[in-house]
Amino acid sequence: MGGSSAGPQHSALENPDTPIWTVFSLVGSIVVLLPFVLPAIPVGSDACKHLMVARVLADYDNPAFRYFDYFTIHWRPVPTALADLLLAVFVKIFSPIAALKAFFVAIAVGLWLSSRFYLGQVGQHRFAVILLLPLLQSFWVFSAFLPFIGSIVLYPLLLGLLIGFPPGVTKSAWLALILVGMYGFHIVGAVIGCFTVLMFAVKLERPRLLWYQMLSIVPCAGLIAYYEITKPRDTVSPMFYGPMGQIKSYVAFNVWSLSPTATWLFVAVLVFFAFAFLWHVRGGRIVYWRLIFISLLLVIVGLLMPYQMGAATYIGARTFPFAFIAAMGALKWNERLLRVSIVLVCIFLVISSALNTSRALAVQTSLRVFLSGMAVVKPGSNVLPIIEDLSYGGNSYIQPFDGVEDLYNIYRGGANPYVFAVPFVGTGGNLLRAKYAPSLISKYSAHPQGVDYRGLSKDYDYIICWGQLPTIKRAIATEAPLVFENGLLSIYGKSPKS
Repeated sequence: MGGSSAGPQHSALENPDTPIWTVFSLVGSIVVLLPFVLPAIPVGSDACKHLMVARVLADYDNPAFRYFDYFTIHWRPVPTALADLLLAVFVKIFSPIAALKAFFVAIAVGLWLSSRFYLGQVGQHRFAVILLLPLLQSFWVFSAFLPFIGSIVLYPLLLGLLIGFPPGVTKSAWLALILVGMYGFHIVGAVIGCFTVLMFAVKLERPRLLWYQMLSIVPCAGLIAYYEITKPRDTVSPMFYGPMGQIKSYVAFNVWSLSPTATWLFVAVLVFFAFAFLWHVRGGRIVYWRLIFISLLLVIVGLLMPYQMGAATYIGARTFPFAFIAAMGALKWNERLLRVSIVLVCIFLVISSALNTSRALAVQTSLRVFLSGMAVVKPGSNVLPIIEDLSYGGNSYIQPFDGVEDLYNIYRGGANPYVFAVPFVGTGGNLLRAKYAPSLISKYSAHPQGVDYRGLSKDYDYIICWGQLPTIKRAIATEAPLVFENGLLSIYGKSPKS
């Protein structure tokens, strides 16, 4: 397997970048961000959940918000912490929603820069970075799995360093730093990063250089071991589909977005790349066979892994972004096919971005109505959100109202029952511990008409209802006054004058 320690190799593409290809690269890089920066409130199941954690970290000591009454910060080296801390830095600089948008921009810019570095090390034109940008129109980004996509950004940097620089102490130190960074974003990225370094170390000729590279894994491996030892034990059995079901879920959990049409277009793009990949392999146009091996092995492992395992979901499907990145750098691209690919990817990005932005903008009116009662909620309040339909205005996979209730606590302080905090999120990757009782875990009801919610005013300052919910609203009205109503939104609790 070649390419373990050689310097940059030049492909057949020796012509300098022309303005038209630079324009294509820039257009694709800009439009990919539109679904995340144009809407007033970014849509994503985990977006506001991470923003809530970042707000607590950034303003924990603010007496107006009273976060210290509801949470403790348990500082320790766990996965996802780096993403929450980076977002907390943005919260210190910008308003919360602007901070969330800044995070998305940072992710896009980071992937663009690290991919240009990676492609330069494998001898490809740097404007081919556009080929990796479809990853920013994937399910992971639209669901706002911020820590996981952060680990994806660092992977091209790791590959570029492995390929383009000679082994030695300095290189090993940089590898160790990148691997620790990948761990700080997500455990899956850390494991794949360590595996990749091992694959590039096994053929090093000099034993001392081999040990240098092997030692670069030690800090990250130690952190992974710490996490596995300290995280809560899972009791849920792994969930598998049948053979075809595994393949369908593997693809689906990467291409889902707000727009079904954009989702199918993404599938078409992947089919095109699969044929381009096979054509290059058949023609022997492979520069780095080791990257091909890593890519194929990641896909195979992903297909064999469960869809869900304990508190963690979408397990196997998470290997695909890393496999895609490795495969794109392994090929000695045919010049004409490369340029055709770039044009097609740019077309896909424009259409996908337009369709998904349109879907995100379509729910903004509903989101504004949901948040219209912000002024009546006193700072530092304990809030219970009850939402009839999380997919209202969106779809069943990326739910617009899953997490938006956190904006009340993000802007007014206090807490609601479901935050990325122990014990309610039991992955072991949380910096926050909730102080309130586990009995207050109710987030929403799957059967809202048959659940008795009386007695909530003893535990909560405000109950925020979204939807029809006649049975629930009548029960709540017997114990807490209605202080605000607007369309489907009803807020019960303390009077603004109290």
